[in-house]
Amino acid sequence: MIISMRRLILIIGMLALITIIWNSIHHNNNNNNVVVDIDKISTNTMGYSNTILYNYAGILAYKIISTRTSYFPTSKIVWFNNLTMISYDENKVPTWSIRADKAKLTNNVIFYLLGHVEIKALKKDFQINSIQIKTMKINLLTQDIESNDEIIIRGRNFYSQGRKMRGNLRKKHAELLEKVTTIYEIDNKKQ
Repeated sequence: MIISMRRLILIIGMLALITIIWNSIHHNNNNNNVVVDIDKISTNTMGYSNTILYNYAGILAYKIISTRTSYFPTSKIVWFNNLTMISYDENKVPTWSIRADKAKLTNNVIFYLLGHVEIKALKKDFQINSIQIKTMKINLLTQDIESNDEIIIRGRNFYSQGRKMRGNLRKKHAELLEKVTTIYEIDNKKQ
């Protein structure tokens, strides 16, 4: 009786093993396959980075600081986390400080800034002191800026709020295109 029980257990075990082997050989289970999208893999990722960009004349144009930078070679896109960018004029004087939670650089020219974008003037003689937006696009060559989100512009003696903006940082110009509300501070002091 003990011998026949052992034989029965051995036969059931062999059948189970054969069934497992048969299923693994003859049934291609696609659920176990791992698909890797090469476009979503960065070849270069670094933590804190400090990048300096020069214009075509070799003059300092931008200084970019981020807590994480990732380069995707197939799509030629660079992602920056916690971006701080300083722009410089032709005399190497800092003009604007630009901050964003994330930024995507495409074609080495267009920056898409995402999340809590804030632009601050670094020179006292600018009419615009700061611009706050959710998302913005900036061309690094021309310094053209645009956004379709809600925008707040603070300046010397004014505060504007609106939707859709076009402008140019080099020309110190920003124009709100829709739903614009502006409040002016009038100085009543007589000299």
